[in-house]
Amino acid sequence: MVLGPWAQGAGYGRRFLAHVEGLAREREREAAQIFLAAVEANARGRAFWEREGFKPTGVSGKMQFGQCHHRLHRLVKPL
Repeated sequence: MVLGPWAQGAGYGRRFLAHVEGLAREREREAAQIFLAAVEANARGRAFWEREGFKPTGVSGKMQFGQCHHRLHRLVKPL
């Protein structure tokens, strides 16, 4: 999830997450947990996910977006 500066702190992220969690719970086979990858360079973003109940899994990796290389950390939240 990427929000522009105008949307940060306005509750859009929390509402989006609630929507995604609702979809996961409605599935025929209810999902037990949600995983995501947090970009290491975005400490504010990772803090959001952790406030919302996500915990580190200990799994990390690298990904390239255009010319930029980013380190990612996998987080999980039980539903």
